[in-house]
Amino acid sequence: MLTNGRPLSEGFCEGQWPRHPDEEARLHVLTSFDVLDTAAEEAFDHIALFATQHFRTPIALVSLVDESRQWFKACYGLGDTRATSRDSAFCAYAILPAAPDVTEACGNLFHFSL
Repeated sequence: MLTNGRPLSEGFCEGQWPRHPDEEARLHVLTSFDVLDTAAEEAFDHIALFATQHFRTPIALVSLVDESRQWFKACYGLGDTRATSRDSAFCAYAILPAAPDVTEACGNLFHFSL
């Protein structure tokens, strides 16, 4: 599978990540929500906690992907981490139209495998 012109099996390169086909519109909608860099909210924290319990995972996030980072509106299991660089974010792939294919293949990628 190709993503941003590269095989999905290739590693991340700093400052490079796959781009949504309609990235400009996606970012416009995201910023219109006025939620980036806002304080934690109990409702989102409950979603993250529920996800860890329901799916029996040590980490759950409510993440939003902007131009250069994956920002966490809610974070359970990563301590005080509030964001990661987009070039190392699984969500940079998950927002693509082919996301179901990406999630099935993520275990084969060195940066997402355990």
